[in-house]
Amino acid sequence: MDRVWTQRAMPYKVCLVSLIFGIFPFSVGFITPDWLWFQRRGENGTDIEGSFGLWELCETSSCESNPLVGNPVIDDWFICVVIFQTIALPFYVCSLTSAVLQNFGPRRWLRAIRMQRLRQILHKDSETPEDLAFIAGFLSFLGIILFMIMTSEVVSHGARYSWGFALSFTGATILITTGLLMCKAHAPIITQAALNAVEPTMLQTFAVGHGRRRR
Repeated sequence: MDRVWTQRAMPYKVCLVSLIFGIFPFSVGFITPDWLWFQRRGENGTDIEGSFGLWELCETSSCESNPLVGNPVIDDWFICVVIFQTIALPFYVCSLTSAVLQNFGPRRWLRAIRMQRLRQILHKDSETPEDLAFIAGFLSFLGIILFMIMTSEVVSHGARYSWGFALSFTGATILITTGLLMCKAHAPIITQAALNAVEPTMLQTFAVGHGRRRR
């Protein structure tokens, strides 16, 4: 078949499949209002249970838009978490798109692309997909680590991380892991035979020079 995928080593294929399926936990964690479950005292003295994510705040079975500034539940630092996660998403999408085109696009079609830069990005030896994946994972983890640090106190008083946060953590972990492992699997393996073919040994150099002197 005229696909780069058929030439890839098995470790690279496993990483690429993980990258493709990792978009599902990352996306669900991105949109779900279940990063942190909490309980707070209401105005009339009753306990109110709720949860929130990047975009929604849910209390007493009703959800509304989660204000990034002036949030009644969480301080204004939360906007930094939203920014990190929001920037990470397009990097993930670009990584996934370039990886799919690079490995599953017909090579005849890729060679026909007139844009030189795009052709270089989609070349089979380009490491652009894994680089973008690592950047996305790094940005996502920055937001996750900030979220864990700033909510550690409320968690110690009874709040707990919910399944949406776990999915976001899983998606970021997949990005970091696959980005690193794909770079390792993508790197060419330099064998001793290849080295000998490129650089002659000292004995071979001496033999060639000795032959020339005899002539």
